[in-house]
Amino acid sequence: MVLKLLSMTVSGSLLICAILGLRALLQHRVHRNVWLLLWTAVILRLLVPVTVASPVSIFNLPIFGQAAPAAAPVSTQTVSAVPTEVTVGASASQPLSPAVWLPLLVWGCGLAAVLLTALILHLRNRRSYRFSLPVEVSLPLPPGVRVRQLEGLAAPLTYGLSRPVILVPFGMGEEPERLAPVLHHELAHVRHGDVGYKALLLLTAGVHWFNPLVWLMVYVAGQDLEMRADAEAVAALGGQRRSYAEALVSQEVQKLRGYLQTGFSYSGRSE
Repeated sequence: MVLKLLSMTVSGSLLICAILGLRALLQHRVHRNVWLLLWTAVILRLLVPVTVASPVSIFNLPIFGQAAPAAAPVSTQTVSAVPTEVTVGASASQPLSPAVWLPLLVWGCGLAAVLLTALILHLRNRRSYRFSLPVEVSLPLPPGVRVRQLEGLAAPLTYGLSRPVILVPFGMGEEPERLAPVLHHELAHVRHGDVGYKALLLLTAGVHWFNPLVWLMVYVAGQDLEMRADAEAVAALGGQRRSYAEALVSQEVQKLRGYLQTGFSYSGRSE
């Protein structure tokens, strides 16, 4: 299992580097959906343990273990019918070597730490969100989507998978000129299921917590999610970039406090 995980993380890292190189050259010339589609391919490579057999592989090198031996020639010797005594019980009762279980234990602890931290942070945030109040909006909302306001919230965000909630700072509901750009941005996240996508990114980071390139991918893919929402919000506002930029500036630029939510904050240049 350790070798399989290493194989997945190495090949995934090569894909990440290739996409980052292309992104540096063509970031604003290619639609954001293309980058997110490429990140999805990397996620699948990092999470799905399926490989195509190839005679040329770095994992055939001696440092990754002995390569598979060639098929042994058929022997013409006569095999004795008398069974040979084999000490199966003795070998089966031997404890596993630390070289086998120790890497798995370290990896499992890292995975548990990442997922447990995210879960605790998510539950803590949900407890604070319970004090939010409903907001009446004139913009038509998709079925099941609610808009609420919370005292002390620095920047708008969206959370929830089955019944998304758009959470805005208290008082924004009484300012339609500020609320409209926020709603268009967050509704873009809802349409694309970005909360679920971020959960998938989190799972990928948890499985490959030891790989800094995977964490870099999670950050860049999150930026691509925000930029796509920016672009769709500007389009929904009829190209009113100035009003949208003013709405961005009016919000505190901050890191999101949770993994399982999206937020309205400065994310770079929109398309």
